[in-house]
Amino acid sequence: MGRFVFRLAKLKQVKTIYEEQAKLVWAEANRQLSNAIHQLAVLREMRVSTSEYGYQCLDISLRPAFYQYLNKIDRMIDTQREIITNAKREEENKRDKWNQARKEKEILQHLEEKQYREYIYEQLKNEQKELDEIKNSSPRV
Repeated sequence: MGRFVFRLAKLKQVKTIYEEQAKLVWAEANRQLSNAIHQLAVLREMRVSTSEYGYQCLDISLRPAFYQYLNKIDRMIDTQREIITNAKREEENKRDKWNQARKEKEILQHLEEKQYREYIYEQLKNEQKELDEIKNSSPRV
């Protein structure tokens, strides 16, 4: 009885490495998306607190600078929304690549399992043949 050897073991190993790399790339894209969303929340909070302070400020001479600052924050918020949109698109793309790599690896795993089951079946069949031969070759009493 020989040992089971999966002929595509090297390919499976390469696909496993590729899947791990794709997973890490997706995780980095996901982290960047989370950071962008957090930055948007910070900007929105900054706008709210600035608005509250500006409306409480009674000095009229500061109002033009206050409105300019609010406009700058609004532009920053719009820019951050665009960054989030791009980050979402990038994250989706990376996730799709990871899922594809994972599927390719799973296909090879299923193929290996199937070949192993066939190997076990053949081994059992050969063993049964040998037992039958022993039984048939022994003298009957």
